[in-house]
Parts: sequence; structure tokens; C-alpha cells
Amino acid sequence: STLNCNSRPEIGELLDVRRDAVDLLTVALEEAARALQRLAQAFERLGHLRRFAILRAREKSLGFAIPPAVMDFLATRIRTNVRRLEGAFTRVAAYAQLTGRPLTMETVESLLREILQEEGRQTVTIEFIQKRVAEHYDIRLADMTSKRRPENIAFPRQVAMFLSRQLTESSLSSIGDAFGGRDHGTVMHACRQVKDRMEVDANVRQTVSYLEKQLIR
Repeated sequence: STLNCNSRPEIGELLDVRRDAVDLLTVALEEAARALQRLAQAFERLGHLRRFAILRAREKSLGFAIPPAVMDFLATRIRTNVRRLEGAFTRVAAYAQLTGRPLTMETVESLLREILQEEGRQTVTIEFIQKRVAEHYDIRLADMTSKRRPENIAFPRQVAMFLSRQLTESSLSSIGDAFGGRDHGTVMHACRQVKDRMEVDANVRQTVSYLEKQLIR
């Protein structure tokens, strides 16, 4: 029997079908990602409303009101523990009652520094730190895990390791793994380098402090 080549789809047609399928899959994946993002935002709004309601109840039980902006700040920044949230409110309210001074955001942040730092350690991830530091220094996220050692890449990577040590509960080994499989000694060296630079260079000190504040906002 003879083979009818004309019955076979042309290679160009097959490629067109494949491209169409890839395009459709890409669109579907992008739409799914947007839907998941909207869902996550909805859950976050619900969580914020719940925390705000807890603060309102605390406000009512103590019989002392604090400014709505401060309430919103507490509901936004303290997300992991109801007892910690209520404790933060009590500390802020007690300060306002005892001193009679207006509550500014600077005052609230100062009063709650330890709580906010602890909250930051529980909510900030190494991946988030890597992303923020890479953006600040205008390097690729992949440079955080690469073996490249130019100063403009190596120091930002060390800063990210230092902040990971400061702001997360991760072990030295876990941090090293997240930075391209480096060992704990490399992480310790990076932390020492950043500390030393911060002691002698005001710009480095200000940059690290700025990044830390941005990460735990």
C-alpha cells in the first residue's frame, strides 16, 4: 500500500498547534496566579479586620481609646499572636495614660521595638530578605545563591546573610543552604564582615538599618 503524505499534518501546522497550546496554558497559569493572589489578599483583609476587632474589644474593656491610626498600625504589624497584640495595646495605652502625651508613630515604634522585632523574626523569611536586598543593591536575585564574588555582589550577599541571622530563627546551616549551599562558617564570616563594616562606615550602617526597618514593617 502507498503512504499518503498529504494526510499527515504539516510540521508547520503542528508547531502552530503547539504554540497555541503553550499560549493557552500560559494564560491559564497567569489567571490562576492572579486568582490565588486575590484570595491571599482577601484572607489578609479578613485577618486585619479580626485583629482590629480584638483591639476594639481591648479598648472597650480598658475604657481607654487610642487613635485609629495607631490601632491600624498594631493590627497591621502584629499578626502572629493575639496575646502579643493585646499586650502591645496595653503598653501603648498605659504610656498614653501615664504621660498624657499624644501618641505618635515614632513613640509607638519605640515603645514596641522588642515586640516588633520579635514579630519580624517570625514573619520575615530568608527568601524575602534576599529579594529586598537584591532590589536595593540592584543585583539579580540569582546572585544571592551564585558563586560569583565581585564586591558589588559579594557584599550585598553578606548583608542578606547578616539580616537573615538577625531577623529569622534560622540556623547558620539553614542560612548557608539558602545561599547556594554555603557552610555555616561562611555565614559566620559574612556576619562578622558586615558588623565590622557597620562600625567604621556610616553609609553601611545606615543602609543595613534602613533595610532592617523595611523588612519588619
